[in-house]
Amino acid sequence: MGLRPGHVRVAGLALGVSLGAACVPNLDNAIACGDGYVDKEAGEACDPLVPASYEGACRDTPWPMGTASCDPQTCQIRNGFEDCAACGDGKVDEGEECDDGAPVLVTCPDGSPQVVCQDCRLRYDLCPTCGNGVLDEGEECEWNVSGDLVFPAACTELESPFAKPYTSGVATRCGKDCRYVQNTCGFCGDGELDQMWVLPDNVVLLPEVCDGEAADPAELEAFCRKVCTGTVLGSAVFECNWACNASCSGFVEPPPDDEGCCLARDEPCPLGPNDPYPCCIELEDPQAEACSERFGPLGLGWYCN
Repeated sequence: MGLRPGHVRVAGLALGVSLGAACVPNLDNAIACGDGYVDKEAGEACDPLVPASYEGACRDTPWPMGTASCDPQTCQIRNGFEDCAACGDGKVDEGEECDDGAPVLVTCPDGSPQVVCQDCRLRYDLCPTCGNGVLDEGEECEWNVSGDLVFPAACTELESPFAKPYTSGVATRCGKDCRYVQNTCGFCGDGELDQMWVLPDNVVLLPEVCDGEAADPAELEAFCRKVCTGTVLGSAVFECNWACNASCSGFVEPPPDDEGCCLARDEPCPLGPNDPYPCCIELEDPQAEACSERFGPLGLGWYCN
């Protein structure tokens, strides 16, 4: 049996002198962990003073980039999770949010890739503030929440990208730039008939049908024809009493007894006193000449003045 360096086997004394059994130390298989010698026969797998006996023991584990160690009491190799798993080993281990040696697969709340891994913890401080779920300074609203930070805003309080301020509408949606989507804003109430507007982000503001006393002629003609005849079909042009609704998107129906239906200028004159639709000039000035003979849309005939 081999001996460790510095160990002896005492079998007896020369000159016929023997030692009693109780005085003979048995050192054959005693483990002296930490003596700088790996005694395989004694069951040692490594020795703390012999790094080559345990270094690299993590290579065949799920954490090959880690560093194994040698137990100073038992001289057994330590290459389990607690020993080999480490920040920077290329694997996201238990307790780690990420690993400095592995790709970061997490994105910022807005989808951008500025998330970084430092000391196996995710850092979001480089992410854009818009979309982080918090209403930050300079933001009108925050879109990455379930409505909590998107309060309805009167459009009159928002900055218009056009040459005139908004006069109507309420904004209820937050855009990806943490600014209110202004497609519900408008200029209703300023007395001007506005056409279609296109916002910088290609959001369209629909044209107004009417505003105050201004109205789209084609829309008003169709409205009065329906009020007076019950249908938008036909070619006769009527005038009627009308008012613009609160959103400037249409007309308010007049009361049944105050429709004010009449034939517009250049329409063929009523056929007789029983015709339900007089020329509009008769309603404006009962003393005025209602009709005159002239060339009109249907040729020579009698038309409303």
